[in-house]
Amino acid sequence: MAKPDIIATDNGELLAIEVKSTRKKYVMLNQDQVDRLLQFCRRFMVKCPKCGVEIRPKPILAVRFLNRGWKFVEVPEEWSGSIIVRADEASPRLLRSSLSHTGFEAGSSSLKKKALK
Repeated sequence: MAKPDIIATDNGELLAIEVKSTRKKYVMLNQDQVDRLLQFCRRFMVKCPKCGVEIRPKPILAVRFLNRGWKFVEVPEEWSGSIIVRADEASPRLLRSSLSHTGFEAGSSSLKKKALK
């Protein structure tokens, strides 16, 4: 089974983080890389020792643009396709494997759907 680069917790949430670093102005995760991250998140589970609740990780893409800073993208769990994150764009570009293109704008804790032009 493929594993993300980092497994972390943040305020009780479990995160599966795939990290990319680049000097370019963009990073692209192809469909296979996205599928492996999502597959890990579907299979991996932690059970709380106190209450017994099952916790599954959120799939996160962390991109370090050298000399420009970091961008973090929560990948929708039902996603199928590639992801392009650009240093100069506010929102990531999520490309479906079909001909339709749909984007998601990262919010504080949720993703807001937005059509790309």
